[in-house]
Amino acid sequence: MKVSKKLKGFTLLELIIVIALFTIIMAAVMTLIDPVSKVMSKASIQEKNSSSVNVIKDYLEGSMKYSAFLTAYTGEFNGTVFNSKTIVDEEDAVEDFVDTYFDSRIDSNKDLAKGKVRVIEIDNTDGGKIYESVYNFTAGDSYKDSSGDIVQINKPKVKLPEDSNGNPIHRTQAVNNDYYNDYSFYFDFGLKDTETIDAATYGLTPDNSAKTYYGRIFDRIDPSTVTSLNPDGSPYALSQSMFAISIVTYKNDGAHRFDGPFTIGGTAIDGPVFKSPFYLSTSSMAFVNMIKASEYVNNYFIVERDDTGAATGETVRKYPPTSSGTPNPLQQRDNGNTEKIYFVYALPSEIES
Repeated sequence: MKVSKKLKGFTLLELIIVIALFTIIMAAVMTLIDPVSKVMSKASIQEKNSSSVNVIKDYLEGSMKYSAFLTAYTGEFNGTVFNSKTIVDEEDAVEDFVDTYFDSRIDSNKDLAKGKVRVIEIDNTDGGKIYESVYNFTAGDSYKDSSGDIVQINKPKVKLPEDSNGNPIHRTQAVNNDYYNDYSFYFDFGLKDTETIDAATYGLTPDNSAKTYYGRIFDRIDPSTVTSLNPDGSPYALSQSMFAISIVTYKNDGAHRFDGPFTIGGTAIDGPVFKSPFYLSTSSMAFVNMIKASEYVNNYFIVERDDTGAATGETVRKYPPTSSGTPNPLQQRDNGNTEKIYFVYALPSEIES
């Protein structure tokens, strides 16, 4: 006698429970996939642009790390007054630089110092293109009158080199255009971090793709500055031993950077905001010649003058060991934005001795 087996299927209740469990598991998996996809997106752009970023870092570090003196400007030269001097354009900035660091300085022949001052310009309005200019200079000359006021005898002379036709050579592109074919770069001073933001809050159209997110950069906080009186801490300070430039790499199709300003809760917040994929890296350096400031002070000789401006025939140090007036070899000047960044600097090897 054959015994027939009766096959039993899932009940409706069991099917509903299985579907519910599957939904919960998939939601958990998607939660894990989302941050992983963001990491993969960052890794992808980092890998594709590592050579470009490395070229830019090598150029910036190789150009500036041996500077004896450097003044950094953020924003266009727009007539901003620094130390009672109005800076209208790049030439003004170079003239002020020579006046600050080489005024009355003489060489071994007792002639006013000569040399070169270099300017690096980073244009954040044009994908982070980098340009360089080189000025020849002759120092100016001044003295202190009987009231202690500075009287200028000669202004410093600054001049761009000329080509074979006598035309000034200005703003040669320092980094080849090939490195900007697919991606652009945004530069800012200091150590930065990135944080994900809500696109709708910033008035941007959200993209709900799992691999797409929006972010902004902000100052990284130095933990040593966090105190009970300053619970939010302060950004890392730029110094001669730790000078950092943060670089954001982003797609240059016009849809991955938004400059703002944005209004959030009635408060205006400047941009930029970036849409993934983007990647943040840092170029940092120590100014080895600035750290040896004593060499700069000991080698700064001038022709001694009395309070009428007459030369005494003696050569003296402009900054004796007891002097407190030595200018800071690293200065940062803020013109209100980071659309342009300028580095004005001098290398010891390019100053005639």
